[in-house]
Amino acid sequence: MPLPARALSAGTAGLCAGLSLYVLVWVAGSWLEHLSVVDRTEPRIGRLLGYISEESAITRAEREVERRLELLAYPADVDSNQVGAQLQQALRGFAEDAGLNVSGSQLLKRSDKEAFPGFNVLFVELSMMGTPAAIDSFLGLVDTSSPALKIDELVLSEQGRRRAATRRGQPTADSDEVIMQVTISALQVAKL
Repeated sequence: MPLPARALSAGTAGLCAGLSLYVLVWVAGSWLEHLSVVDRTEPRIGRLLGYISEESAITRAEREVERRLELLAYPADVDSNQVGAQLQQALRGFAEDAGLNVSGSQLLKRSDKEAFPGFNVLFVELSMMGTPAAIDSFLGLVDTSSPALKIDELVLSEQGRRRAATRRGQPTADSDEVIMQVTISALQVAKL
């Protein structure tokens, strides 16, 4: 073969060999990358298969958590002002059922810094008057309510006229009514 033909043949063979080597390296690199992706996804797939096999148990556990959460906090799907009004109305009802006279109640706005993560805290302040037995009955109703309520502050004082008469040394009526100011809080699940 003449020299130019041999050079052309050698160049073509070299080009084909180089191109084949490039394709072989690219295929090997893709295969190794695929293996590393498989190694990373196999644990995820296994975890998902585990979730699928335990779906009924997970669903039961979720229902149980939701049921228990209903005992502790107001739901997130209701506006917090509406929940506050419901809480205020419920506490007034407890007071009336216990025989207390409610002179005032208000929903208090406090900063979110006081809230637990995932919850909003609602505060209601009540001013009432009644006998110690009525107060005890009210506190029992608060203690057994659902969702759970917490007494944050409780101040008891003598009825104003009785206290003034006692200071002046005058005899007091047999009324044993006291004035109670109480701040009660409740949790509401925060909206996500």
